[in-house]
Amino acid sequence: MIVSPREDHQWQRLMGIVGNPGWGADADAATPALRMANWEDLQRRLGEWTSRHGKEHVFRLFQEARIPCFPVNRVTDALALAQLDVRGFWHTGADGTKSPELPFVRRETPR
Repeated sequence: MIVSPREDHQWQRLMGIVGNPGWGADADAATPALRMANWEDLQRRLGEWTSRHGKEHVFRLFQEARIPCFPVNRVTDALALAQLDVRGFWHTGADGTKSPELPFVRRETPR
């Protein structure tokens, strides 16, 4: 999960979701500049919490709280995204394998 709580209000909402751990109020996390300077440690601590929850669940929680974030998907995750199917993103080969469709359509030349 990639999360970017740059604003204080986003940080406060994020800390509320993860149970207001003590480290969220430490001096190292007191301001956006300090959080950025100490992000490696803060990210590790957040990772400890997020690893105990499903990726989609965490994404929805953060998104509903208006915290900028997105899940990091594996190829198998992308293959299961209904949005990509609806958009016609995949081409299914003769052997049944899926690959990304061409990013453009040429009407005069068949695929």
